[in-house]
Amino acid sequence: MTEERKGFTKIFVELNQERLGKFKKWVFLEGMLFGTDVKWWNSKEKRKRSHEGVDLYFYQLASGGIERLKQGLFVPAFLSGEVLSLVEDYLGKSLFVFSFPNIVWAFGHIELDGGVKKGKQINKGEPVGRINRERANMVPPHMHISLAKLISDLPSRLDWSVIVKKDLFLLLDPMPYITDDYEILDESDFGLPVKEKNEK
Repeated sequence: MTEERKGFTKIFVELNQERLGKFKKWVFLEGMLFGTDVKWWNSKEKRKRSHEGVDLYFYQLASGGIERLKQGLFVPAFLSGEVLSLVEDYLGKSLFVFSFPNIVWAFGHIELDGGVKKGKQINKGEPVGRINRERANMVPPHMHISLAKLISDLPSRLDWSVIVKKDLFLLLDPMPYITDDYEILDESDFGLPVKEKNEK
């Protein structure tokens, strides 16, 4: 994997080093991964549709402890591009960005920086928002990342109902752009046995 592809985690950690501690790797429950059909905050419930991206919330420290993303951590732009739309979602706001030549990426559930507007050009790694505060809806504050390849003309309106349309976009797993070193923990015994490990 090239540095360009795996750079997101490095940038995120550098922006938030003082508050993150000695970050080692991301940690996931099954429901946080791309394409899953279960909710990770309530594994007994099915999603209305397969998960369109990856949810970042848990991470492991060098000491082995597991931490959660905290309110106010900086969120860096995933790739350089032009802001297409900003929409409200159930945990905060979502940001949709077009990256040349045919990629659209999105953050969900974050608190956007006031300077992020439709039409603005942003650079990879530039802070565009923060991890949001906790809401009273049982879903922990986290960062959702989606990545899609445009296979038609760019629509005039873009939100979560549009990016899943198969005649417009091909959803991609954003994990290769996030990290190639992570762990998936067993939901029935969180924080103890590792069900699957991926270290390349």
